[in-house]
Amino acid sequence: MKPTHIIILLIVIATTSSVLGQSSYKPSKWAFTGYVKDLQLAGYDKFDDDWFLSNEIHNRFDLRWYPSDHISAHAGMRNRFIHGNMISAIQKETPELMSYFDYDPGYFDLTKVWAEGESYVFLSSFDRLNFEFTKGKFEAAVGRQRVNWGINMVWTPNDIFNSFSY
Repeated sequence: MKPTHIIILLIVIATTSSVLGQSSYKPSKWAFTGYVKDLQLAGYDKFDDDWFLSNEIHNRFDLRWYPSDHISAHAGMRNRFIHGNMISAIQKETPELMSYFDYDPGYFDLTKVWAEGESYVFLSSFDRLNFEFTKGKFEAAVGRQRVNWGINMVWTPNDIFNSFSY
């Protein structure tokens, strides 16, 4: 089976799993969710000149395992297919563009470029892969995890960029 067929199958399973997860089934030791989104971008130097177009189909899978009340594991995978004339325009100015997509700064290289061309790239990355232990107020996590700048009722560091007057 080709990798693209496997990914399409996993997308269908993730979408179905999300719908079933909202029903009244008993909680499980396993949770599998995901989503698919389509991001489009258009830009230009001068309005009357050629426009630069890009499209990204972004998919995420999240698998969680709860073997006990205090221990959990999380694996999160992101798949992206980016295409458009913007890719080829950037490659002309930055020939090493494709190497940026394959760059993984983690201890383990968990990023894979499946296909690339002059105007497209298809890649997958395990950007979350961790174990967590919680007991009372103590919480410890080991592995790749999402960095959250902070969640608060009034202000977070992210508000520097998204200011809002309460």
